[in-house]
Amino acid sequence: MKPFSLFVLLFVCLLPVVNAQEATKWRGTNSSGIYTVDHLLAAWPAEGPQVIWSTNGFGQGFSSPAFANNKIYINGMVDGQAVLFVLDQNGKQLQQFKYGKEFDASYPGTRSTPTIVGDMAYVLTGNGQLTCLNLTTGKPVWEKDFLTQMDGSNITWGYVESLLVEGDKLFCTPGGKTNNVMALNRMTGATIWTCAGM
Repeated sequence: MKPFSLFVLLFVCLLPVVNAQEATKWRGTNSSGIYTVDHLLAAWPAEGPQVIWSTNGFGQGFSSPAFANNKIYINGMVDGQAVLFVLDQNGKQLQQFKYGKEFDASYPGTRSTPTIVGDMAYVLTGNGQLTCLNLTTGKPVWEKDFLTQMDGSNITWGYVESLLVEGDKLFCTPGGKTNNVMALNRMTGATIWTCAGM
């Protein structure tokens, strides 16, 4: 299984973005998939873009990398655990943080792209374990479980959500009857509002 082969290709294509514009969550900092930097290739050569470097060892997963603080953040499943890997711009691993048991049923591995805000990482396992990690200490600031604490509804493929942070709010979708969509305080995990399902 080579789910992270796409990571290498994606990284090579976005290397100029790392140097000029942060992409702190899925589809970039503005969630638009548009990167407003100079010197991107207008068209790829027939043989593909030049590979500057590649790396592996991130376990199983299907998420995209995030770029912030001049670092690369990518998660994967290793020995059943969700792990956030932090790399420098040359692919050297700087840190790794375990943040819970990962989804290991149909298509096992991480699904959600990490969201990076300052020295905090917001990560979600396919099992619905939501964690705010302090990237300086490596310790969880707070944790929530979609299934046991938020009346979430686990589906066949697990939770596949890349978390949205706007200001002091973190938006998430436990998918339950009581808490379908929620806004949490991103610093404490406290509920700000919740929207019931239908």
